[in-house]
Amino acid sequence: MARRHLHATALAPAFAEVGSDAEEGGAVASGTSAEFLTVDEAASLLRVDRKTIYTAIAARQIDHMRLGRVIRIPRTVLQSWMRKSR
Repeated sequence: MARRHLHATALAPAFAEVGSDAEEGGAVASGTSAEFLTVDEAASLLRVDRKTIYTAIAARQIDHMRLGRVIRIPRTVLQSWMRKSR
């Protein structure tokens, strides 16, 4: 199955919700749950090493978006990947 990278332009409406009080380098918050996760947050959520997340990204198993050198993983994509991996 072909995987594709999510481009920032496709997710621009979600980034419009970011306020000036968003944590630097943190995930975009919407209510109480983050819409986008950092690699560290995804690894923590799955209780795996961050290398595992980077490996899955490199193998195109997890869709993600890259803003320069920053990687963000949409929470829904990670949850879907977890369900498929069972």
